[in-house]
Amino acid sequence: MPDKIMDYFMGQLVVTVREDIAECSEVSYRSMPIEKAREMMMFDTKGELISYVEEFHEDWLVDGGNITFQVPDTGLSASDIPSQHLINRSLAYATELERIV
Repeated sequence: MPDKIMDYFMGQLVVTVREDIAECSEVSYRSMPIEKAREMMMFDTKGELISYVEEFHEDWLVDGGNITFQVPDTGLSASDIPSQHLINRSLAYATELERIV
């Protein structure tokens, strides 16, 4: 019974890590060799990787021995982050913690 539970959670962990790697890869690289992507995303075969791409990342182009990533359009830029507001809140939080301690 504990082995089945552990297998379930490990499977979920692999799926989560795989998605994070995929998201980071498409932002960090323009293209990547299929074999390297397969290794990074923890697939056993090239076919599993290609099936994953077809199902979850239709915007990726698989041609020859490479995967070409399309630049995701997030619509946000660094200037869209309210950095001054976040800094002020962090400083206020740190001040409150200092008073408590």
